[in-house]
Amino acid sequence: MVNVFYRISSSSYNKGKLPGATKEVCLRNFLETFPQDEHPFTILADNCDDSTTAMVHSLCRGTTIRETSLGNAGSFRRAGELALDLPDDAVVYFVEDDYLHLTSNDPYFPCNPPLELEEGLLRADYVTLYDHPDKYLSEYSNGEITKTYRTLHTHWKYSISTTMTFATRVGTLRADWETWLRYTGEKHPKDHLIFSELRENGRTLGVRIPGTACHVDLTYGAVHRIRNSRAYRNAYMEPWVFPLVESYLAQRLFGTRDTSQFATYTTSMSPGLKRLMIIAALTNLVT
Repeated sequence: MVNVFYRISSSSYNKGKLPGATKEVCLRNFLETFPQDEHPFTILADNCDDSTTAMVHSLCRGTTIRETSLGNAGSFRRAGELALDLPDDAVVYFVEDDYLHLTSNDPYFPCNPPLELEEGLLRADYVTLYDHPDKYLSEYSNGEITKTYRTLHTHWKYSISTTMTFATRVGTLRADWETWLRYTGEKHPKDHLIFSELRENGRTLGVRIPGTACHVDLTYGAVHRIRNSRAYRNAYMEPWVFPLVESYLAQRLFGTRDTSQFATYTTSMSPGLKRLMIIAALTNLVT
């Protein structure tokens, strides 16, 4: 059982986002992946406008919803404080509102994200399902030097840092709480500094490979490169992400998750960022 602390806000950083991956789509996807009747849920609706608040209440009936005005770092602190009320062996998963998770019923890539989090914590102090693309770019010499490990259902690698979407046990969080407080006292959490200090203190961070969670921020997900005077755009997102978003958009347009109807509009294009941009634009026009 995973205790979920999901933070959602009406605002976002001014960065490009995966077309169609709205706050509502991300929340719907998460509720499918981590069913509310199987995992204790706390939603922190921080600085949400009326429409976002109404959406959260409509999707999360029977779930604890706390409406706050604390900001990004402040809402994480509140989530952490609530988590510290749980027993030391409890698994807690802190989730931001702009992530997609691969659902366990995917026919091509069977997985179980809740189970994976618990398995990963058998060998690491902190774990994430998000395989951050920055670890494969120039910031880390196009590849992070690390060690891998395997659990019953999947593989993991140790990494230096991740985002504020991660899991741990309460006892670990309690022991490290001073570090978390040190880097969440301003407007934005300093996640890289947090995990770097934790690593210096002997903590380990496990990353699921390949990832079964994806940040919809395109800063690293879609990267421009210049090589031999030619421009290239690479998509550093897991291959399951694009069809997943298409299925949510198909539901919105046609009332079904069947994406075959998009062929009328995208001809022979294979699933990918360009096709998704066209479909998302179509969705906005139709609705």
